[in-house]
Amino acid sequence: VARATVVSDFLRYTPLLKKAAVGQYLASGDDTFSHAVRSKYIDTFNLCNRPMLTALRTFLEAFRLPGEAQQIDRLLQAFANETYTKSSDAPLMATADVAYLLSFSIIMLNTDLHNPNIKAENKMSLGDFVKQNKNYGSEVSAGVDLPFEFLVNIYNSIKTNEIRKFEDGDDGGLLSLVTDNLWSDIISRGQNDIKTPAISGIKTYIQLRHANSKDAPMTKTNANFYDTDVYCLIWSSTISALSVTFDT
Repeated sequence: VARATVVSDFLRYTPLLKKAAVGQYLASGDDTFSHAVRSKYIDTFNLCNRPMLTALRTFLEAFRLPGEAQQIDRLLQAFANETYTKSSDAPLMATADVAYLLSFSIIMLNTDLHNPNIKAENKMSLGDFVKQNKNYGSEVSAGVDLPFEFLVNIYNSIKTNEIRKFEDGDDGGLLSLVTDNLWSDIISRGQNDIKTPAISGIKTYIQLRHANSKDAPMTKTNANFYDTDVYCLIWSSTISALSVTFDT
């Protein structure tokens, strides 16, 4: 478990990792350790009492989703298991399979509605989305339908606000678009204990405490250790912000 936590924290918090490589690693492997890494990785998103769609957006914006169905299945199974027990929408779902199938359906809806190669008349309608996801059968839904309003809100949210996907140019760098969900995730990580990876000899990571934790012990670390990483992340946006200031 400790090793899985180290790996998941490394994948989650290390700057400039290739997002495609992160997704590929998370989705690969069906052994006990791979399952543990996926579970621990999802734990870092703090899904407790968050709406399922918001959690899914934040989750998918953290890495590049692999293309193989089996790999997507592994990631969504892990996500669904956490959502079913922790999400604020959990009471609406009879089983974890409902969360899994709905997550898969949302990804398909996102692709369908925002793919320019699909003609408008061929895109999934609200009625079709509700019909496909209202009830997944007796074994999955156990006689409990997903509320109509709940599904309508999901459809409209995806239609007006596409789930951000990583493109080739985004890998390893700052997102060209900081979405609301990504910003909320950054704030959440700042308000909680953060395990920040450090690549230094036998050190695997150091643990930092939020400044408001007055009872937490002080952790000493090299203040210059992350200078290069921080500079690579902020130089472009900083120059853009200064340019606007000087122009005005």
